Amino acid sequence: MPDRIWYLLSVKLSGEATQAELDEFYILLEAQPEWEEAVQQITRYWLQPKVPPTFTSTSSWLKHVERLKASGVEWNEPGFSEVEIIPESEPVLGAVRIRRFTRWWMATAAVLMVSLGVGWLALYQSADNGSTEQMLLATKNRNEVVTRPASRSQLTLPDGSKVWLNASSKLSYSTGFGEDNRNVWLDGEGFFEVYKNKSLPFIIHTSRMNIRVTGTVFNVRAYPQEATSETALIEGAVEVALPGEKEWKYHLRPRQKLVVDDNGIIEDRAPETKGKSFIPAKTIPTYTASLQSLSKPLADNQIIETAWVYSLLSFSDESFRQVANKMEKWYGVTIRFMQSDMENWRFTGSFKNENLTEALTALRVSTAFRFVVQGSTVFISKPDIK
Repeated sequence: MPDRIWYLLSVKLSGEATQAELDEFYILLEAQPEWEEAVQQITRYWLQPKVPPTFTSTSSWLKHVERLKASGVEWNEPGFSEVEIIPESEPVLGAVRIRRFTRWWMATAAVLMVSLGVGWLALYQSADNGSTEQMLLATKNRNEVVTRPASRSQLTLPDGSKVWLNASSKLSYSTGFGEDNRNVWLDGEGFFEVYKNKSLPFIIHTSRMNIRVTGTVFNVRAYPQEATSETALIEGAVEVALPGEKEWKYHLRPRQKLVVDDNGIIEDRAPETKGKSFIPAKTIPTYTASLQSLSKPLADNQIIETAWVYSLLSFSDESFRQVANKMEKWYGVTIRFMQSDMENWRFTGSFKNENLTEALTALRVSTAFRFVVQGSTVFISKPDIK
């Protein structure tokens, strides 16, 4: 089945398809009736009731494989890994297991596209130039889930923990996750509902901090390219460690957050000689960390730190640069300021269904500025600069 109909099926299942896309889908399906069975199978699987997740041990994994084989799904071992992806909608209607094809001749096919409520997840490889555009990567040692700009996803990890990933985020975990460890690595933003297991702590590794929990609800924003990272605790307790020559640990209580600022200072340590030992030079990045209370609830009782999970783009007294960072990921664009001092302007706002132009126009109500959209790039300048 070619790429186009997979895409059309994904947006149809998510409810995002335009009328033109629906018309195109049915025309393609009518022209190629041999696709009908595959479309029906995926649709049934998408809509089947979801059993609440439980801990996935080796035995339950094997049972899952046997169920797939019994249902007629091709299974070729070794070479496949599983990540369970669940649509954002409530109640949860279904789950899809995404498999990695290892045969090179399958690389030109879009093997599966799954709707994620406000976007879609694709596993695709192009054989023409060897490049990959993989939103889910599975290797022998590591599973990796990536969300595109302007999309979000929800997944259930093998231990039953749930993760919501914001746009332009990446989450990876080892194939032994849930058995001998519960380590994950996050680049971006994620909202976590961690399955309780005191004997096996859940640890999130980011570029600036490591978060250790046993079972709780919290949000982590840790985009490597942004100057700040934060952990916001909703329920339970977490321990946040800042790596460095001396590890600093912070214990958060509910409705607290830890904000870690990369102040751009690199502490240089010159080479030392102690006795007969030589200690080489090294550079140590330094951070500023502060404990804060979570923001006050918005009009609909959502808080800024987790509003994105509920499809709200929100910010409170944040710099224009911080707002732009969120908008870039939310709308899948690049925002450039023509005058650097504009990045320090402060804004407060919340958007639900507004498109990019509507959101920028609303921001101009409080502070005047000009913006020009050229393709996927937005140029912002002061009103008196043309």
